[in-house]
Amino acid sequence: MPKQAKSHKLEVESKLAFESAISPWIVNWTIRDYATDGLIDICHSNDGEYDDLINLKFCVQLKASSIIHYNKQGNPAFELETSDIVFWCRGNIPYLIILFDSKTKNCFYKWADTDLINILNKKHQTWKSQKKVTIDFTKENIISNKILPELEDYAYSFKKSAKAILIPGTYFNFKSQLLKMLNVAKENFVPSNFQSVNKLFDEQYQALDQTTYRVTV
Repeated sequence: MPKQAKSHKLEVESKLAFESAISPWIVNWTIRDYATDGLIDICHSNDGEYDDLINLKFCVQLKASSIIHYNKQGNPAFELETSDIVFWCRGNIPYLIILFDSKTKNCFYKWADTDLINILNKKHQTWKSQKKVTIDFTKENIISNKILPELEDYAYSFKKSAKAILIPGTYFNFKSQLLKMLNVAKENFVPSNFQSVNKLFDEQYQALDQTTYRVTV
């Protein structure tokens, strides 16, 4: 007798819940899921027979569970693959992470962006070396028709400030040149043995290393 896996049932339930919550926007589910479950087409409703598509899109990754941890403030948290987070944040299109709680039927959301990277860096500088990392969602951030304008504004602002894609190795060439300039400047100033100057150079070397870390994310 054929049987339906509970995981498949949960996947179908989460997709239907998300589609309903984000309606009238169009969800194009991917056939092959490589850390991207779907592509959202933003559209505007009107009094006519059809909705107007405005050629503004973003990707979505949907996570569903019947067992979700909530902290004392009522905010849900979920463990994600670190490599997936890096993948989403490197993209030139917005990525929205959805956490579906099958008990409450809520679709919590969080953008995979620089803000998320900054939060992770603040919590644990070496998070990239971990296989998985826990992401905290906000209990108020639930997908519904009311917050669609907010999501649209985000997608539009992301498009306006599209990331420049560097040719492989370009940034590290910049870093090498800056490092040489710092070394030359240090050789000229450090013999004076001013503690304030030494401290300034140490801060510049540290800032250069941190910038390299962020770019490689």
